[in-house]
Amino acid sequence: MNALRTLWQVTAAWAVTAGIGVPLIALMLCSFGRLREGIGRAGIRTWGKALLRIGGVELVVEGAEHLAGRRARIVTFNHISTLDSFIVNALLPDGGMPVAARSRLPIFGQILVLGPILVLDKGGGPRSRAAMKKTAARIRDEALSILIAPEGTRRGEDKPSRFKLGAFELARVTGAPIVPMVIMGAERLMPYGALTTRPGRLEIRILPPIPSDGFTTDNLRDQADALHERYRVELGLSEPPGR
Repeated sequence: MNALRTLWQVTAAWAVTAGIGVPLIALMLCSFGRLREGIGRAGIRTWGKALLRIGGVELVVEGAEHLAGRRARIVTFNHISTLDSFIVNALLPDGGMPVAARSRLPIFGQILVLGPILVLDKGGGPRSRAAMKKTAARIRDEALSILIAPEGTRRGEDKPSRFKLGAFELARVTGAPIVPMVIMGAERLMPYGALTTRPGRLEIRILPPIPSDGFTTDNLRDQADALHERYRVELGLSEPPGR
């Protein structure tokens, strides 16, 4: 039964990816990029919802109003499972732009290049700083919502790793608030390294925006650690303050 489920999910996922991705790539190429915002974002959102449906995953979203409307914001999410990518894309807000690592997989790699997806250089140095500066300008000028996992790459742990500072630096430079998205229990339905998803219901908590007015280069680590602890509390890994 597990083998049949794996075959069904993998086959259906690639069929949907090709069915959505190939026409999407063609449209963006033929329009010379003019359709990447509207059509591209709708295609990515549809892809995320379709993959969740194939896996039998239902989302229960609390605090969706914090992603309503198009405005500059940095949306952070905890990243433990491959399922997180489907969730983030399914909930992509107006003006949303997920952050992704480069990929050489067919269809995925082309969409990363052509679609409304931010591929950041993780290497550091002048190139990375220039890309960060360009991204910050786009966030302000185009009212983009950047969706980023401050942990970086998932590590197969059941708790958030220590947050990196990229998301907080973007918030500091742009003045955009941070909107935490807490994904509850994705690793239960799709553990690290699994190829298939167990059916079930997931709770997504979108917390109120955190203003970045007080962010400075000197306190970014403190800001990151404070948000990390907030995630641990929401995930039931730490006691709330005052207890």
